[in-house]
Amino acid sequence: MIEAMNLTVGLIWHSEPEEILLRCLGTLNLALTEAGEQAELILVRTDWERRTKNRTESLAAARSAPDLEALRANLKNFKSIQFIPASADQNSIGLKRNLILQQTKTELLYFTDPDVQHDQLLFVDFKGAMRISIQCRIENIKKAELKNTSAEQSRCLGFTGPYEHQSSNPFLQAQIDLLTYSSARLRLAYQGVNFGFDRWVDHAPMGHALFYVDRLRELGGISPYFDRVGEDLDVTHRASAKGLQFLYCSARTTHHLPGFLKSLEKFFHYGRAQILVQSRNGVSHIRWYRLIPLAVAFPIFLSIYYLVSAFQLETLGASELILAVLATFFLVGLHISVLGAYFWGMVFEIICPRRQKQNEPVPKTSLK
Repeated sequence: MIEAMNLTVGLIWHSEPEEILLRCLGTLNLALTEAGEQAELILVRTDWERRTKNRTESLAAARSAPDLEALRANLKNFKSIQFIPASADQNSIGLKRNLILQQTKTELLYFTDPDVQHDQLLFVDFKGAMRISIQCRIENIKKAELKNTSAEQSRCLGFTGPYEHQSSNPFLQAQIDLLTYSSARLRLAYQGVNFGFDRWVDHAPMGHALFYVDRLRELGGISPYFDRVGEDLDVTHRASAKGLQFLYCSARTTHHLPGFLKSLEKFFHYGRAQILVQSRNGVSHIRWYRLIPLAVAFPIFLSIYYLVSAFQLETLGASELILAVLATFFLVGLHISVLGAYFWGMVFEIICPRRQKQNEPVPKTSLK
């Protein structure tokens, strides 16, 4: 029986409007009420998406704190609220998450972001998953005793659940739905797969991950070398090498994507982070589906060349011209899509790698 979760919620506030932050905290507070729990809150500010021509104004805005007294009055299920302002020289998302890990004094740490919408039964579902994890460990010990062998060490690093992407842009949402559908059936992007409940998985997105604090610290914490995205992939690779996994449960969330161009920028950085993760963890292969944009680059060139040549020679009829133009636009669309942005991010990182950040150990000062 789990009497209390002994929980800290770690949240990084980027450039989201304050009302989105307050909505997220209100939902988390309600979820704690449903579970009969209380938690500590660590809120960290960052300004890497708030850069303007006036850097001083940008940093001042990022250092401004929400009304903490109002938060404490309205969020009754948070026993304490700690706010850490942005710092110009310590602004990577990996460093911020590791700072939260350092400050955490509880057994469990739940990482999330303001643009994530949480189900009201979030922590009820997590408590259920913890019971299942404990039961699995007890069964492993019993099996080991029957076979007169040593029991396996607990392999549970933490817990996660459905993390669905949602966008108000129909074109972007159609791409996300197609990738999610394909991933579930072809096992493409592991991060895009929503599994059946109560099974062990290798990946947990940092926007929706509940960790055992001591095990995450023993793993080496969170690498500070990931400035925007990718820190969760790095944790995944290191955890897999140690035989640690996450228990996938019914704790449901929805990640609200930003606008179309912002989302493409984000997936571009995902592509860069993928190469950096692989270089730091000794992984050399690249999954075939990530090269789809490269496979269509040559047909794009041929299509444009054919259109120009045919137009000059006047050998195309109206219907043929329309079909050729549509085919060209379709191929070009793959290069300005989510997968295209991801691919060009990988290409950019391969051509211009962040060499000073490759294969370097996490500084001991970042651990606790």
